[in-house]
Amino acid sequence: MILLAASLAATPSPAEARRELRDAMPAEPVPAASEDLQGYIALALAAHPAVRAAFARWEAAVHRIARAAALPEPTVQLGTFVRSVETRVGPQQARISVQQAFPWPSRPARAGDAAAAEAEAARLDLEATALALAAEVEVADWNLWELRATRELHAEHLVVLDSLAATARGRLEVGAADLARLQQLELARARLDDSIATLTSRIAAAEVALRTLVPGAPDTLPTPDEPVLVEPDALPADLQAHPAARAAAARAGASLAAERTAAADRLPSFTVGADWILTGATGTMPDAGKDAVVAGVGVRVPLWQGAHAETLDAQRAETRAREADVERRLLDLERAAATERLAALDAARRVRTLEATLLPVAEAAFEALLGELAAGTGGVADVLLAQRDLLDLRVDLVRARADHVRALARLAVAIGSPP
Repeated sequence: MILLAASLAATPSPAEARRELRDAMPAEPVPAASEDLQGYIALALAAHPAVRAAFARWEAAVHRIARAAALPEPTVQLGTFVRSVETRVGPQQARISVQQAFPWPSRPARAGDAAAAEAEAARLDLEATALALAAEVEVADWNLWELRATRELHAEHLVVLDSLAATARGRLEVGAADLARLQQLELARARLDDSIATLTSRIAAAEVALRTLVPGAPDTLPTPDEPVLVEPDALPADLQAHPAARAAAARAGASLAAERTAAADRLPSFTVGADWILTGATGTMPDAGKDAVVAGVGVRVPLWQGAHAETLDAQRAETRAREADVERRLLDLERAAATERLAALDAARRVRTLEATLLPVAEAAFEALLGELAAGTGGVADVLLAQRDLLDLRVDLVRARADHVRALARLAVAIGSPP
């Protein structure tokens, strides 16, 4: 309950909410297409439907505040006497009645607080949507980089196999090699060529995925530079500043305000009104034809306290549910942050291990086997196996680098920091 009260106290007033909305209204045109990651993110935040929808929901929630905090509409009634009542000053012909209801003084304020808290939750949802979309764009960009870099590695190894196959054909012509060696090389080349074709299809799909996230992206999507290892910072001690957690807390605060509104509904409300009775001008009395005016007050008596109590209990249960949602969201963020930080650290470890240990050994072994094959003392099968191991390790290095930056992007979402 303390957390809910603090969240409600931090909710902007209706005037502040409207001012924030006006300041956030997009006044600039959509930025021009940029061929780097930050440009992609700017384009996505400016034009992606998810951001526009979240902004529109915030705008709608802000506009609901005034109606929630307003008094009930006044009532104007017009009645005519079907059978006129004759008085000493003349017959009564019609009556005009005006009434204004006034709920218990705290009710409009509490209802306005609930609407303002919902508007604040919608604003924070917009922040969380922007964070998630920026990370999604970054992940999609690095997916494309990984596939392109992997295809380049396959193409490089295809050149090596072509050279080996050419050498084998020359030796076969002079009888220094057998047909089986050449067939082994041709099979390895065909398989590598098929892998390149598969990667080309996956690259096309990755480009489509990136374009769907970045409306207005340039026709050519350049490959970003090779990612750099970054040591992820220690996780924040408190994730309650995360937009998603604050949005959940704001909704819990809105529920608490709605609970107070339901409690105010159990108290009396008042009505102030006036009746103007139109009187016909007949007779010779001094006040003949003079209209009558009646002022009155009324009280709405909340007799059905049992029904009001049920409504209040239901709202209290809703408040408890939303408070539990805040705790669940914090736990989800904590788990996601820890998971992505460990993933980033593990990917960085894999990169260092591949660069420092595994790749140098594999390259040395491949070069040695190539030398033996050239000298006629080595076999094609051994060279192909070493070449396959070397290609796999180079692909693993590319994947590890991409895993590292992708984990960092998802970590930024989990801790509420822009990637």
